Amino acid sequence: MQEFVKRFPAFLEKNLPVNPLKCEYFLPLIPDQMIKEGSAKVRLLKTEDKWYGITYSEDSFVVKVTVEDNGIGGLNSYWEGGDGEEIRFVNTYHPANAVLNISAVKELVGKDLADGEFTFVLTETESDFTTLKENGEIRVVTNDIYGIIDFGRFEYYSEGTYYYTVSEQIPEEANNGIVYDTKVYHITVEVTDDGNGKLITKVTGADSITFTNKYKATAAEIIFSGNKKLTGRPLK
Repeated sequence: MQEFVKRFPAFLEKNLPVNPLKCEYFLPLIPDQMIKEGSAKVRLLKTEDKWYGITYSEDSFVVKVTVEDNGIGGLNSYWEGGDGEEIRFVNTYHPANAVLNISAVKELVGKDLADGEFTFVLTETESDFTTLKENGEIRVVTNDIYGIIDFGRFEYYSEGTYYYTVSEQIPEEANNGIVYDTKVYHITVEVTDDGNGKLITKVTGADSITFTNKYKATAAEIIFSGNKKLTGRPLK
């Protein structure tokens, strides 16, 4: 180590005037010279520097390099270590999952909205927004008292494009004075790798999903009946 430190001043004095901006890239020349002279050993270790999404290899190898004069004006080098096999570090890359929340709004005109009063369905489909996706998501939820429709959290583990429809579930016998909103919304979620260890989402069609129902009381029908009496002569 002392020999290693001692060589730095001479190295910098020689190289800084030539290329000061890139001098740091020349620093490995010192250990390279020492290895060639046979005065240094190399131990390969994993780096502590990490990049998002990468799992680093835990392997480490000890390598001894021997440099000899070949007698004809050159040097020969030999290495030992690594169990005599190729030294290879295998890292794996897996980006972090993307997370998305999908929600909508419920409005009721004509009376106050009650918690859980209406039901809504989110269905995962193919790109035509009609064909159900095999093993796709189907979520059925109701509104809260504030009109929030929360379909919850969606996690994406791989790149791809995902398609959903959102609609209100209309009862078969809707004779309660409610005129239901029949709109069907289409949502597209594009999931891509940002290259920094994360999956990210680009969402279209989910910004302003609002279902508006209208309430109108049915007119009441009242039938009055009675009897007629006439005093003094017969009733005709």
